[in-house]
Amino acid sequence: MIKMNQNTNNNIEEYQRTVCLAINYGARQDMLRACQALLAKQQQSDDASKPSEITLKDIENHLSTAEIPDPDLIIRTGGERRLSNFLLWESAYSELYFSNALWPDFDDACLQEALTDYHSRDRRYGRRDYDDENVEAHKSSSIEDKVDLVLESSSSSSRKVMNGTVSELGNARIR
Repeated sequence: MIKMNQNTNNNIEEYQRTVCLAINYGARQDMLRACQALLAKQQQSDDASKPSEITLKDIENHLSTAEIPDPDLIIRTGGERRLSNFLLWESAYSELYFSNALWPDFDDACLQEALTDYHSRDRRYGRRDYDDENVEAHKSSSIEDKVDLVLESSSSSSRKVMNGTVSELGNARIR
C-alpha cells in the first residue's frame, strides 16, 4: 500500500501542470516594481554596490513571475500581432504564434496547429548558427522537451499557462 501511494505521488509530480492567472498584470509596471525593490533593498543594507553591479538575474528575481519558468510558446488569439505589455521580460526567447481564432473559438484543433508550428521551428535561443549535427540533435529531441505554453486572449484579457512536452500538450484539452 505504501509503495502504491509513492508511485501515485511520483506520477502526480510527473504530470503536474502550472496554471497562472495574470489579473491586472502589466510587464512594464512589473519591471518598474522590480527595479524599485532592488533600489530599496540596496538603500536598506550597508551594501555599497554600484548600479553597474546589478545583474539580469537580480532583476529577474524581483519580478512577480520569478518562480514561474519563462514560456517557450506564447499564443496570441484574435488576430492581434503584438504582445500588449504581456511578459515582456520573460518572452525574450519565447516563440510567438498568432491565431486569427477568437479566444472563445480557440479549440483543440487550434492548439494542435500551434503546437505543430512550434515543433517545426528551429529554436536557437539567441544563437545565430551552429553546426548541422547540433541542429538535427535538437530537432529530434524537441518534441519531448518540456515547454511552457501561454495562451492569451485579446478579447477578454484572459491568459492560461500550461507546461509539459509538446506531445503531452498536443493531447491536452482547452478549457
